[in-house]
Parts: sequence; structure tokens; C-alpha cells
Amino acid sequence: MPLPPDQKDLTLLAHKLATNGPVKTSPTPRRVRIQHNNLFVADTTSALYVWEHGGYPYFYLPWSAFRGADHKDESVKWSIAERGGEKGAMWAVWTLSVTGPTGQTVENNRILSFQCDNASESPASVLSGCVRVEFLSVDGWYEEDVPIHVHPKDPFKRIELLPSSRHLKFTLPSPSNSSKDVILAEVSSSIHLHETGLPTRFYFPITALPWEKGMIKNSRKNTKTQCPYKGEAGYFDLVLEGGNVVEDVIWYYAFGKTTPDCGSLAGTCCFYNEKVDTWVDGVKQERPKTWFS
Repeated sequence: MPLPPDQKDLTLLAHKLATNGPVKTSPTPRRVRIQHNNLFVADTTSALYVWEHGGYPYFYLPWSAFRGADHKDESVKWSIAERGGEKGAMWAVWTLSVTGPTGQTVENNRILSFQCDNASESPASVLSGCVRVEFLSVDGWYEEDVPIHVHPKDPFKRIELLPSSRHLKFTLPSPSNSSKDVILAEVSSSIHLHETGLPTRFYFPITALPWEKGMIKNSRKNTKTQCPYKGEAGYFDLVLEGGNVVEDVIWYYAFGKTTPDCGSLAGTCCFYNEKVDTWVDGVKQERPKTWFS
């Protein structure tokens, strides 16, 4: 993924965190490493989960975790690109130059650090001495020896995959007759995914979609999303009577695109049950209200 052309968003984040502090933090003893340009540039067992917003956490690492922080490693060099401060918290945007084993040097300017002069009063005191490396700006992150995808998993969230033989039916009102339902899929074997903070998701074989009716098309936006828990999802559009298109209402996991923990989702798909009607054992479920609605 190409790096953004400037550091405007990093400075805005720095102002926000220095002024208000993070939503919450949590230390972790697990080993966290960062790889860039074929070198492990950071290695620590003192990482900090930091929620910059209410969605998911980032890893912040102590300065001591980084190669070159003591200016003794010629393969890794640091320079300040911008600095500022609010409410007793000083912040800096850094450029990291990493010379790899082949002699090629790669620069990364997506790094932010904090230092608090008066840690007892600053809202950002918990971030003092910590470094934030933008997740997708480096080649890889590892928890112990396991790659981290997209962003760190939330330690307070849980995912369960439960195979089920309950009867499922997915429908939408017909565009030409709102009193009549169009059946989108009907199955008696599925996987129910329970994820903290989200409605139950019902996964079923892609082959159960109404392909022969011409109702399923590849996403015309070519939408792809990634999840640290499940993997990389592709999307389908739904084509209704009269050519009405419901975009990206179905997502799926192709073989080879799931994480090891969710390998059973390979070859399955799922409707946004915020956007279609879901029937479980003949009982119509209330559409959940989420940010996907």
C-alpha cells in the first residue's frame, strides 16, 4: 500500500491525543515485532494496546524496542520531520531510514512519538515514551511468531464459529410487489459467527446463492475488505427485478483468503442482515442496527 503523501493526518492525531488522551489503553506481555525492508526494526514484550478511537486498538511500542534508537545501529537511522505539543505532552513525527541486507534504503515517515514533561497532569501521560508506527506503512507485524493482519486484534473481543443445522432463509420485498418476498437463499446448513459487539452473522455455501436466476454479480466497485480475525473478503452485488442493484450486500471468503482461525469460512458467504430479511426456523428476525445499516 503506498504511503500517504504528507503527515497532515498524523499531526491531527497527535493534537487529538495530546489534548484528550486515548480512549483507553492496556499493556500486554506478548512479544511484538515490526519488520521493514527485511529487518526486524522493533522487538518488545512491553507493548501497549492503545484505542485512539472506539473501534479497535493499535500497538504503541517503547523507544527501547527500536533498532537505532541509541544511534549505534548504522542500518537504522531516525530524524524528526515535525514536532509540537499541548497540555504538557510533546509529540514528534519521525522519518525512519532502514538499510536492508541488500544495501537498499527505504524511508518511512509514518511514525509518531510522545513524551510528557508533566506526566501527572497530561491526558496523554500513558503514552509518554511510546512510539506509534502506522500499521500498513511497514512490511509486517508479529505477535510472538504469528503475523498480524490489518490491525491488532482487540483482546476484549471474541469470535466463535458454531456450525448449525437450523433452517435459514434470506428475503427482500419484491420491487414490483412489496407484499411479496423474493427469496435470496435458503439453507439448512450454515455457520453462525458470534463476534463481540456485532449481530450474529450467518455464513453458508456460496453455491446456495441464486446464480441461475442472474441475481448475483461480482461487486462493480471491486470491493475488498480485510479483517484481522477472518481474512480478506470479496463482495457480490444483488440484482433484483427491473435491474435494481443492491451493491456489496453479500461478502464471501475465497479459499486461501481466510485466517487460520477461520478456515471453515472458506467458500462461504454472508448477507448483511442489516439490509436483508433473515428468517431462522421460520421466524423473521429484526434487522440489527449497526454502522453497516
